[in-house]
Amino acid sequence: MISAALIFTVSLAAVGIGANWLTSAAVFFAQRFRIPEQVIGATLLSLATTLPELAVTVNSAITGHPELALGNALGSIIFNTGVILSVVCIISPVQAKVNQVKGKYIILGLALLAAYLVSLNGWISRTEGLALFALTPALIITAFRGGHLAGGHDDPAPQGSLLHNLAIFLGGALLLAVGSRYMVSSAITIARLLGVQEMVIGVTIVAAGTSLPEFVTCVVAALRGYRGLSMGNILGANILNISWVVAAAAILAKDGLSTQTIHIDLAAAALVTFISFLALLVYNRLGRLYGISILIAYICYVLLRIGPSTGS
Repeated sequence: MISAALIFTVSLAAVGIGANWLTSAAVFFAQRFRIPEQVIGATLLSLATTLPELAVTVNSAITGHPELALGNALGSIIFNTGVILSVVCIISPVQAKVNQVKGKYIILGLALLAAYLVSLNGWISRTEGLALFALTPALIITAFRGGHLAGGHDDPAPQGSLLHNLAIFLGGALLLAVGSRYMVSSAITIARLLGVQEMVIGVTIVAAGTSLPEFVTCVVAALRGYRGLSMGNILGANILNISWVVAAAAILAKDGLSTQTIHIDLAAAALVTFISFLALLVYNRLGRLYGISILIAYICYVLLRIGPSTGS
């Protein structure tokens, strides 16, 4: 337990440093090439911060732990929207017109619907995994189209060279991936000592651990005033958790992925996504009251998921 706690602490520090580097480099790219923040957030940042989910999910699927794999992917969507977006809103309300994010919400909704449809027979096959993966290019195209609606970046000229910032970006992504991997393994060790079931570990502990890069990156971006990066990163990462993470696991798993126990968490992911979209549709913003309410709802969800598991 002591060694697991030490590994968790060191890994957490690595993730924090990596997230700061990643944000700095992403802002540089947005300024240098006059790319809107939401485009950078939904593409470069989302791909980089989703690497831990990809690594853990694929490893879980290949080694015969499909429940952990799917729990991680779906739990990350719930954590991203229920915790990360809520904290960002509490720090500073997110202003966003529906036209700027509508495309990404539509793709996310289609991804969740597709995941539900392919899970009805109890398995996600390799062919179905390939079909889910086809949504990834749609995310990138939609991100660029939606970004143009938001307009250009008005910050001062970027500082530093392109090569220097590229190195910072790659180094940050590496720290995020490695730090999260060891942090998750230590978290699993601690959780199993508490007698928590595998699916619940995936949806809660592992999902929160592998989503830590998004959490730190989005909070750092929000504190520095780049809320567009946060919103784009969260939506992009949620889509990639299905179109990239679940798809890759299904493709690489020997017999596909079992979906016998995912429907509660799939419904929770769809519900929290719909609520955030509805709030933006009505108010064109996500305020502090929204953030506090959804954060409380997430805590209740986790307690309900862990309760039956530890009691069985």
